Amino acid sequence: MNQRIAISLGVFVVGFGLGYGATYMLVGSSGDTEEVETTPPTASIDTGASVSDAGELEPAAENAAKESTPKSNVVVNSKEDDGKTAKKVEPPVVKKQPVVEAKKPWWEVCLGKKCAVDFGGIKTGLSIRRGNIEHNQKVDWNLRFKKAQRLNILPTDRRVKVELVAVGFDGKGKPAVAQVNWSDKGRAVSGVISLQPGDKRVRLLANTAE
Repeated sequence: MNQRIAISLGVFVVGFGLGYGATYMLVGSSGDTEEVETTPPTASIDTGASVSDAGELEPAAENAAKESTPKSNVVVNSKEDDGKTAKKVEPPVVKKQPVVEAKKPWWEVCLGKKCAVDFGGIKTGLSIRRGNIEHNQKVDWNLRFKKAQRLNILPTDRRVKVELVAVGFDGKGKPAVAQVNWSDKGRAVSGVISLQPGDKRVRLLANTAE
């Protein structure tokens, strides 16, 4: 009986020793094993370039963007791009227009000269009355000269020239009175004439000035 127990105990001890040794060896061998770093698979992009090629992908994307951008219609002067001087454009030549003097009124042209009288349709003659005025003076014929002494009458049936001494104007700036010198058959007369007798208008002809 004791012998069986001894044998069983020996078998148990041997088995336990073998199992413990095997376990120790397995644990030791797993501690000495080096860890292997696994590299994740390279991700792919639709363009066919890998992530590792990202540095080369940016220029490719920029080129694609440039090609997709519409070209400008602006034409660049190749000469200017080359640094060459562009052809100088001469400004248009402006011709000077001749200066045309403003046409002077007849009283300015005839002042101090002899001019023919345009009686404006008067048939009965134009009275020369006593009086004198200053040039460009404002004058009312009816108030100053209507009742003045008559010195002579300018005939309307022939060409008559008088020397213009001065012209007076009415309130509207129209010539109303003229002081003239006239010689008829050796008789010299100096006086004033109305330039607005009734509804008529008398003037001197500038183109006859002498």
